[in-house]
Amino acid sequence: GQENSFGWRRFGPALENQVEKIAIERAAGRIRVERLCDTADWFMRKFPGRTPPQAQIALEDWNGAGNQSVWYNSRFYRANVVNENGRLYIRDIHVMRDDFDEPYLDSACPGWKCEYFTPPVVDLYLANRGLARGPVGFGDGFGSMTVERTGEESLLVKSTRHTGGSVEMLFSERSILLRGASFAGFREGENELSFADGYRYSVRVDRERDGSERMAFSKDGEQQKTGDAWS
Repeated sequence: GQENSFGWRRFGPALENQVEKIAIERAAGRIRVERLCDTADWFMRKFPGRTPPQAQIALEDWNGAGNQSVWYNSRFYRANVVNENGRLYIRDIHVMRDDFDEPYLDSACPGWKCEYFTPPVVDLYLANRGLARGPVGFGDGFGSMTVERTGEESLLVKSTRHTGGSVEMLFSERSILLRGASFAGFREGENELSFADGYRYSVRVDRERDGSERMAFSKDGEQQKTGDAWS
């Protein structure tokens, strides 16, 4: 990304390298290059009135370190599951809320650095600064993740332990459904999460008859409407 103040001297050569590779891919017919406004026009025609779920899937590690990452993004939440050389964990969950006021809505940023983010439920980066709950781990010894599209807007992520047993995560527009493992990161009595932004999220795991588990999130606070929750 070039969202920084490094100046051309520092990022110019890297940007030229990126543009050169984009030109090669375009000439080969593998990608289309267009103005962002044209992409926005296409998007609004293709998906009138709503933002559909989307996913970014990286199952092959260019560096050979055995890492994998899957992002699922919907208009209700975003989530990231990572397989780090056999260690499987949920790295990030943020909810998307129209009633979440950005920090500079009513006043200017007082310093040189401003931050924008959606309400975090789980966030490895913010957890390192004490602002959010850390990753939700399933343990070590997992094989590669596999990804399957199970519906128009659903994604099934699977991983199996070398010693037996597996974890399945079904990401849908409004929910995350787990099968085969419990949330090791949420111990008994610690299912309510509080964050520095003043919002408080309750997290519970409901066990279904078939042994699967479903996460349910709700937000408590002054701006919460009665019954306003998603699961």
